[in-house]
Amino acid sequence: MTTVTSKPRRRAAKYRRISDDREGRELGVQRQDEDLDRLGERRNLDFVADFVDNDISATKRSQRKRPDYERMIAAARAGEFEVIAACTTGRLTRRPREFEDLIDLAEDHGIAFMYDKSPEFDLTTSAGKRMARWLAAQDAGEADDISERVRRKVVERAQAGLISGGGTRPFGYEDDRKTIRPDEAVLIRQVAQRVLAGESLKGQVREWNERGITTPAGGVWASQTLRRMLMSARISGRREHKGIIVAKAVWPGIIEPSESDRLRELLSDPRRMTYDGDSARKYLLTGFLWCGIAGCGLKLIARPQADRQRSYVCAIPGRSHLRIHAESLELYVKEAALDYLDEFVHLAAAVRTQDVDTRDVDLWSELRNYQTRLERVRDAFYVHDRLPEAEFNRLSSELETLIQRTKDDLAKVRRDTRLRDLPSGGAMARAAWDERSFTWRRTLLSTLVERVEIGQGVRGRNKFDPDRIAIKWRKP
Repeated sequence: MTTVTSKPRRRAAKYRRISDDREGRELGVQRQDEDLDRLGERRNLDFVADFVDNDISATKRSQRKRPDYERMIAAARAGEFEVIAACTTGRLTRRPREFEDLIDLAEDHGIAFMYDKSPEFDLTTSAGKRMARWLAAQDAGEADDISERVRRKVVERAQAGLISGGGTRPFGYEDDRKTIRPDEAVLIRQVAQRVLAGESLKGQVREWNERGITTPAGGVWASQTLRRMLMSARISGRREHKGIIVAKAVWPGIIEPSESDRLRELLSDPRRMTYDGDSARKYLLTGFLWCGIAGCGLKLIARPQADRQRSYVCAIPGRSHLRIHAESLELYVKEAALDYLDEFVHLAAAVRTQDVDTRDVDLWSELRNYQTRLERVRDAFYVHDRLPEAEFNRLSSELETLIQRTKDDLAKVRRDTRLRDLPSGGAMARAAWDERSFTWRRTLLSTLVERVEIGQGVRGRNKFDPDRIAIKWRKP
């Protein structure tokens, strides 16, 4: 009688991967699991390990690592299994460089590779390695073709002004990404005007969060989130691709393109990236106050007293030789500033030679012109080598000076815009002060006040003394 000996099952690892799982349901890797189970039955495999990289590309252009793929390679080198099984060679890798790693696994560690829907070849033989390298090149070429078609399609959709991608709806629009949501559109217009008038992103974010206004995903706002929204051409009804505006969009704009251009220029200024106008201060006059004691001249800093009352002090290292009650000083400066406001607005109107809006548009046009000319000069020197160094230095210096001068003029226009929209005179101005944000109040003070000097107090006098205060006002 002949005894039939069953062939021992080989230890194997499954590797499953899908590049695009937009719905996050992992249906693709589940189907691969079923196919590999059938492969294991046919080939007498005992799966002792399972590795899955979901929604990750295997092409050379992918910037995302495949963590389970790397763990699988390490486990194979450690001898945890003898076979790696995948549905196709393309599921395993499309990178010619990685195929060389697989060849090393076969030669140095005896790893075999089995596929459900791809031909198999022995990577320890010359013919097998040649076939693997040819197939890897074919897979890489196919992946490049797909990427090129996808990129071309993306550009075509952008140039046609069509909607791209899915994800969370944009703030200001309904889920169809086309219909304006009126309540959010009002907020966008308000914040755009305030930022253009010189108010900070941090102040706007603080106000929105305090009012319970959330992002489309239901989260709290951050300065960078608001910056991205305001810098997006979408809110002006335009389509951009890789930061460049390429077409009028199929959806309506919430703000005018001219406003959007000014926002994009303003918020891309590197100086705003490190200093966002007004930092998150808690004391109204921080930065405005200076010590008026002869021979000192230092700035005052905010510091609570022992009884926790807010105060400003001149903190010479080792001791404080001047202190003033914060609430009383802030009230005094506020009243003085609002009294001065009518005079300032009147003076500003007298020296203004052109409508603010017209001047604003003209200056932005000048700025873009100077910036374009500077880019051409740099291209001529660095890229095309058509400009002598001395001429490059001269032109660059002249244009950079003109750019900075125009930016300074724009800052003055933003100040005028802020003042034009302010209710002036008595009760209306004070009502605006009470209703508007902390950041708005500081912005107004920075427009009106150059500095406030605090003199030495009289020993033994505990009441607030206005005679200690000397305010230097700005002129239009």
